[in-house]
Amino acid sequence: MPQYRDWYPQESSKLFLFAENYVAKIEEASALAGLNRDTFLASKRDAAAYLETRTQVLEAQKQLARLRKLEGEQTRSMSRTVRAAGKQLRNTQNINPEVLVMLDLESGPATPLAKVAAQAPALVVSAELGVVYGRYTKHSHQGIDLYSCRTGESEFTLLGRFNMSRWEDRRPNLVPAQPEQRDYYAVFVDRDQQVGAQSPTVSLVVGSRPG
Repeated sequence: MPQYRDWYPQESSKLFLFAENYVAKIEEASALAGLNRDTFLASKRDAAAYLETRTQVLEAQKQLARLRKLEGEQTRSMSRTVRAAGKQLRNTQNINPEVLVMLDLESGPATPLAKVAAQAPALVVSAELGVVYGRYTKHSHQGIDLYSCRTGESEFTLLGRFNMSRWEDRRPNLVPAQPEQRDYYAVFVDRDQQVGAQSPTVSLVVGSRPG
């Protein structure tokens, strides 16, 4: 018995060509088969709608590619000009430090208290193979103090100070081969002192690390 082979195209490029041919010839094929030309009108409409949407998607992809290229060019141009402006401002004699703070070129004692107090780290965490990966946006701060509490612990403890925007928690689970929940929060740090508000607590379940 011959093996069944699905005739319906799976690849998008072949499907598009198939749909074009179907829309163009389904009425004629119906008539040649002795059927009313409108027998498969619903399927023709669906195929035509797919062709219209797919065409819009292809045009959008081309536009997106152009925009991404433009974004890259503008990003590089902005980096050059803004860095030059920042360098000139920082080298300006007798400049008020608050001007640099206003533009996020520096942080420190001159940072307005309202601005500092309004900022709290926004932690994003994920886990893979028993390792927790975290990140946050620094907003010109020195870094964060990161606190953690996990299944079997009764209170948060300081996990460490992280000056990079990404961090990892590679501690093995307290009970080997058993998943545990880990909770984290952080506080921004400037000049080795905590500033601003405590972040919201984020939680995730961490599976055991493969042996």
